[in-house]
Amino acid sequence: MTICVQDSDLERVSSDPPDIVMPHSVTSLRSTGIGFKENKNCEKFTDIQFDHKNGMLLIPRLHINGSTKSILLNLMVFEQGNKFCSRYITSYTIFMDGLVDSAKDAQHLIEKQIIYHELGSEDNVATLFNSLRREIYFIPDDCYLRDISQKLDEHYQQKWRS
Repeated sequence: MTICVQDSDLERVSSDPPDIVMPHSVTSLRSTGIGFKENKNCEKFTDIQFDHKNGMLLIPRLHINGSTKSILLNLMVFEQGNKFCSRYITSYTIFMDGLVDSAKDAQHLIEKQIIYHELGSEDNVATLFNSLRREIYFIPDDCYLRDISQKLDEHYQQKWRS
Protein backbone atom coordinates (compact mmCIF):
# COMPACT_ATOMS: atom_id res chain seq x y z
CA MET A 1 0.00 0.00 0.00
CA THR A 2 1.33 3.44 -0.89
CA ILE A 3 0.37 6.41 1.24
CA CYS A 4 0.11 9.68 -0.60
CA VAL A 5 0.09 13.15 0.87
CA GLN A 6 -1.31 16.00 -1.16
CA ASP A 7 0.77 19.17 -1.48
CA SER A 8 -1.89 21.11 0.42
CA ASP A 9 -1.41 18.78 3.41
CA LEU A 10 2.38 18.94 3.57
CA GLU A 11 2.45 21.93 5.89
CA ARG A 12 0.08 20.27 8.33
CA VAL A 13 1.68 16.82 8.44
CA SER A 14 3.95 16.21 11.38
CA SER A 15 5.61 13.14 12.85
CA ASP A 16 5.89 14.96 16.17
CA PRO A 17 2.45 16.24 17.14
CA PRO A 18 2.14 19.31 19.33
CA ASP A 19 1.74 18.83 23.09
CA ILE A 20 -1.92 19.78 22.91
CA VAL A 21 -2.62 16.39 21.30
CA MET A 22 -0.34 14.38 23.58
CA PRO A 23 -1.22 14.52 27.26
CA HIS A 24 1.33 14.65 30.03
CA SER A 25 2.52 11.31 31.37
CA VAL A 26 0.57 9.36 33.97
CA THR A 27 3.20 10.22 36.57
CA SER A 28 3.01 13.96 35.82
CA LEU A 29 -0.79 14.00 35.79
CA ARG A 30 -0.95 12.07 39.07
CA SER A 31 1.30 14.69 40.69
CA THR A 32 -1.39 17.29 39.97
CA GLY A 33 -4.24 15.21 41.38
CA ILE A 34 -5.51 13.48 38.24
CA GLY A 35 -6.76 9.98 38.92
CA PHE A 36 -7.12 7.06 36.52
CA LYS A 37 -9.98 4.62 36.38
CA GLU A 38 -11.16 1.91 34.02
CA ASN A 39 -14.09 3.15 31.93
CA LYS A 40 -16.50 0.22 32.13
CA ASN A 41 -19.38 2.13 30.53
CA CYS A 42 -18.12 2.21 26.98
CA GLU A 43 -18.61 0.51 23.66
CA LYS A 44 -15.08 0.93 22.23
CA PHE A 45 -11.57 0.93 23.63
CA THR A 46 -11.17 4.43 22.16
CA ASP A 47 -13.92 5.88 24.43
CA ILE A 48 -11.66 7.93 26.70
CA GLN A 49 -13.36 10.50 28.93
CA PHE A 50 -12.18 13.11 31.41
CA ASP A 51 -14.33 13.88 34.44
CA HIS A 52 -13.00 17.38 35.12
CA LYS A 53 -15.13 17.83 38.23
CA ASN A 54 -13.57 14.81 39.95
CA GLY A 55 -10.20 15.00 38.19
CA MET A 56 -10.57 11.47 36.84
CA LEU A 57 -9.42 10.19 33.45
CA LEU A 58 -11.62 7.26 32.41
CA ILE A 59 -9.96 4.86 29.98
CA PRO A 60 -11.45 1.60 28.70
CA ARG A 61 -9.48 -1.57 29.34
CA LEU A 62 -6.93 -2.50 26.69
CA HIS A 63 -5.63 -6.05 26.32
CA ILE A 64 -2.11 -6.00 24.87
CA ASN A 65 -0.48 -9.10 23.46
CA GLY A 66 2.17 -10.01 20.91
CA SER A 67 0.04 -8.97 17.93
CA THR A 68 -1.15 -5.61 19.29
CA LYS A 69 1.65 -3.61 17.64
CA SER A 70 0.96 -5.11 14.21
CA ILE A 71 -2.78 -4.58 14.55
CA LEU A 72 -2.44 -0.94 15.61
CA LEU A 73 0.14 -0.21 12.90
CA ASN A 74 -2.05 -1.77 10.20
CA LEU A 75 -5.10 0.16 11.37
CA MET A 76 -3.13 3.42 11.42
CA VAL A 77 -1.82 2.78 7.90
CA PHE A 78 -5.39 2.13 6.78
CA GLU A 79 -6.51 5.43 8.36
CA GLN A 80 -3.64 7.28 6.71
CA GLY A 81 -4.43 5.82 3.31
CA ASN A 82 -8.17 6.40 3.36
CA LYS A 83 -9.17 10.04 3.06
CA PHE A 84 -12.72 9.23 4.20
CA CYS A 85 -11.57 7.53 7.41
CA SER A 86 -11.34 9.28 10.76
CA ARG A 87 -8.05 8.94 12.63
CA TYR A 88 -9.42 7.30 15.79
CA ILE A 89 -6.73 4.64 16.16
CA THR A 90 -3.94 7.10 15.33
CA SER A 91 -5.33 9.63 17.82
CA TYR A 92 -5.76 6.94 20.49
CA THR A 93 -2.23 5.62 19.97
CA ILE A 94 -0.65 9.07 20.19
CA PHE A 95 -2.71 9.87 23.28
CA MET A 96 -1.65 6.64 24.98
CA ASP A 97 1.97 7.30 23.97
CA GLY A 98 1.77 10.59 25.85
CA LEU A 99 0.33 8.91 28.94
CA VAL A 100 2.71 5.95 28.95
CA ASP A 101 6.13 7.52 28.89
CA SER A 102 7.82 4.99 31.16
CA ALA A 103 7.43 1.61 32.82
CA LYS A 104 6.20 3.43 35.93
CA ASP A 105 3.34 4.96 33.90
CA ALA A 106 2.46 1.56 32.44
CA GLN A 107 2.57 -0.03 35.91
CA HIS A 108 0.03 2.44 37.26
CA LEU A 109 -2.40 1.78 34.40
CA ILE A 110 -1.93 -1.95 34.94
CA GLU A 111 -2.66 -1.56 38.66
CA LYS A 112 -5.84 0.37 37.78
CA GLN A 113 -6.82 -2.49 35.43
CA ILE A 114 -6.81 -0.16 32.43
CA ILE A 115 -4.09 -2.17 30.72
CA TYR A 116 -3.83 -5.92 30.76
CA HIS A 117 -0.76 -7.24 28.97
CA GLU A 118 1.08 -10.38 27.96
CA LEU A 119 4.36 -8.67 27.08
CA GLY A 120 6.42 -9.76 30.06
CA SER A 121 7.21 -6.38 31.61
CA GLU A 122 5.96 -2.85 32.01
CA ASP A 123 9.03 -1.68 30.07
CA ASN A 124 7.74 -3.61 27.06
CA VAL A 125 4.33 -1.90 27.36
CA ALA A 126 5.97 1.54 27.44
CA THR A 127 8.22 0.63 24.51
CA LEU A 128 5.21 -0.51 22.50
CA PHE A 129 3.43 2.85 22.77
CA ASN A 130 6.62 4.90 22.43
CA SER A 131 7.63 3.07 19.24
CA LEU A 132 4.26 3.22 17.46
CA ARG A 133 4.24 7.00 17.11
CA ARG A 134 7.56 6.92 15.27
CA GLU A 135 5.92 4.85 12.55
CA ILE A 136 3.18 7.31 11.56
CA TYR A 137 2.37 10.77 10.36
CA PHE A 138 -0.38 12.66 12.07
CA ILE A 139 -2.56 15.64 11.26
CA PRO A 140 -3.33 17.14 14.68
CA ASP A 141 -6.52 18.82 13.42
CA ASP A 142 -8.09 15.36 13.08
CA CYS A 143 -7.78 14.27 16.72
CA TYR A 144 -10.96 13.26 18.53
CA LEU A 145 -9.05 13.50 21.84
CA ARG A 146 -8.02 17.13 21.36
CA ASP A 147 -10.59 18.50 23.84
CA ILE A 148 -9.62 15.97 26.51
CA SER A 149 -5.93 16.77 26.01
CA GLN A 150 -6.66 20.48 26.35
CA LYS A 151 -8.67 19.97 29.55
CA LEU A 152 -5.94 17.76 31.03
CA ASP A 153 -3.33 20.39 30.14
CA GLU A 154 -5.45 23.18 31.67
CA HIS A 155 -5.82 21.16 34.88
CA TYR A 156 -2.09 20.41 34.89
CA GLN A 157 -1.11 24.05 34.33
CA GLN A 158 -3.56 25.30 36.94
CA LYS A 159 -2.24 22.92 39.60
CA TRP A 160 1.40 23.83 38.87
CA ARG A 161 0.65 27.55 39.07
CA SER A 162 -1.08 27.19 42.48
